[in-house]
Amino acid sequence: MQGRQGCFGKHRHRHRDRDGDTDDHDGYRDRGARGHRDRDDHRHTATAVTDADVTEPTATEPAITEPTVTGPTTVAAPADETGSTGSSSGQRNALSKAHSYLEISGFSYTELIEQLEYEGFSNSDATYAADHCGADWTAQAVRKGKSYLEISAFSHSGLVEQLEYDGFTAAQAEAGATGAGV
Repeated sequence: MQGRQGCFGKHRHRHRDRDGDTDDHDGYRDRGARGHRDRDDHRHTATAVTDADVTEPTATEPAITEPTVTGPTTVAAPADETGSTGSSSGQRNALSKAHSYLEISGFSYTELIEQLEYEGFSNSDATYAADHCGADWTAQAVRKGKSYLEISAFSHSGLVEQLEYDGFTAAQAEAGATGAGV
């Protein structure tokens, strides 16, 4: 990210705890899953970091792995999804990110595009990913409906309304509420 600083840029910051001690370290600022800034009572002091300050991982460093998600997934990968010569690197990266999101949560078609755009993908790359991720959007509605029922009680019509608000079609929302058990 040469010459660009902002909410997602590499930065150095100093945390001051309540005892007055400080801790300096590098990191990426993250706004969370839906674009909300993490708030705490630490003070941040940003300084510029150049490409020379950033080191690439070496073969001796341990690999970082994503957490394993147990349970059934509702994403079927189409045959042309990996290594397709007809897609751009932006489309392939958006598709990879879409699969990551669909492994951990239920998303509607429009909600997935919005999340990918939030991550910095163009609308065309995000739309490509939603079109080619192989998601069963009705199964995604069921999954999302079940996740809502884990945290709150809903009537059938209330859950349908919530799923429609999340971007599912009326038919998908109806099937989602029914499949979730209300």
